[in-house]
Amino acid sequence: RPFTAQLSVSSGIPLAACIFVLPPPESGAFAYYLLIIVLMGLLSTWCGAGVNRPILSEIVSADRRSSIMAWQVAMEGTFSSIFGNVAVGFLAEDIF
Repeated sequence: RPFTAQLSVSSGIPLAACIFVLPPPESGAFAYYLLIIVLMGLLSTWCGAGVNRPILSEIVSADRRSSIMAWQVAMEGTFSSIFGNVAVGFLAEDIF
């Protein structure tokens, strides 16, 4: 499971850098971005299904499993909504 998480995150970082740092090619920018987005969807989304849920299922008792999963999803969604908006605003105004 740790290797799955490392592989997922390690493949997502260079792909995100290709989107935000490298300039797109003069011709074929659509295919360039399509390939990167498809690769990100295939490679950098394994943490939720391949790591978080199985580990939580193993360490939590069966009668509390659904409650813990709900809390994990609620907290992840809440914090990403709050801090994601702030991060995007900061990056748009101060970095780019």
